[in-house]
Amino acid sequence: MRYGAAVANARGITSGVDHFSTFGFVQSTPQGEAELLDNCVLLNKAVVGRRLVENEEVLNLFMRRQKFGDIFLADALRNLFAKAVFPGHSSLSISPVLRKFVHKYVDDNPRLAEQRQHVHVLCYSLILLSVDLYNPHVCVCMRLGVSLSEPQVCMHRILCLLALVRWAW
Repeated sequence: MRYGAAVANARGITSGVDHFSTFGFVQSTPQGEAELLDNCVLLNKAVVGRRLVENEEVLNLFMRRQKFGDIFLADALRNLFAKAVFPGHSSLSISPVLRKFVHKYVDDNPRLAEQRQHVHVLCYSLILLSVDLYNPHVCVCMRLGVSLSEPQVCMHRILCLLALVRWAW
């Protein structure tokens, strides 16, 4: 198992799937690949994220495997990001993943069926707040004191968030 994960981490996920399918752990299909990405904790999270962004079919199958019913939205996002680190610094790479996540989250929580766009905006908000709090490159973090003493910083971030969500939707 460790050798197969090392192969996948070094040469790419398709090599890892080939190795695992040779020994009968998974099928050499997109379904088997999604199963491997979801279950194998030895895989590098960046490799998992890269593969999900590259292959929409695997992303769909991976999201179908997730269970988000009756889970708080922030916890569901944490569960997703605990399994994968998505490449890039732009919303281009994360936008399709977030769309699939929101679709699956709303499907698993039918009481939110009318608020799909609201869930989408909340996801972006949670991600931006998380980056704001934990990224060492952010000089002025969004805290209550900052938002009261420097309203232009707060307003700029809110406008950036709205522009990003409008562009992504």
